[in-house]
Amino acid sequence: MAIAAVLSFLQQSILESPLQSLAATAFIVPVLYIIINEFIRASARVSGLKGPRGLPLIGNLAQIRKNAAEQYRIWSRTHGPVYQIQLGNIPVVVVNSAAAAKVLFGHNAQALSSRPEFYTFHKVSPR
Repeated sequence: MAIAAVLSFLQQSILESPLQSLAATAFIVPVLYIIINEFIRASARVSGLKGPRGLPLIGNLAQIRKNAAEQYRIWSRTHGPVYQIQLGNIPVVVVNSAAAAKVLFGHNAQALSSRPEFYTFHKVSPR
C-alpha cells in the first residue's frame, strides 16, 4: 500500500513539474552510483591487507600519477612492505621489499605457479 502511494506521488510530481523532476534525477542518479560503487570497491579489497583507501571511483590513481615509485616508498613507511592500493575498482597488492617478496612468493609458490588450462577440441568426442 505504501509503495503504491509513493509511486502515485512520484507520478503526480513528475507530471506537475517535469524540469524539477529531471534536475532531481540528474543529481540523485550519479550520487547513488558513487555510493553503490564504493560498496563494490570495499568488497573487492583483499581482506587482511591494509593500505590507503583512495578517492571515490578512481582509487589511488591520482596519487601515483607523477612518481609512482616514490609514492609506493612513502606508503611502505606507513603500511609496511606489503599493502594494497586500488586502481579504480581493481585491488593491487604492492610488495615493496625483497625480503617480503621472498617470503610471500617463496612460501606460496604452489598457489602462485600453475599452467593455464587450454580448451581444445581433442577432448570432444564426435558422438
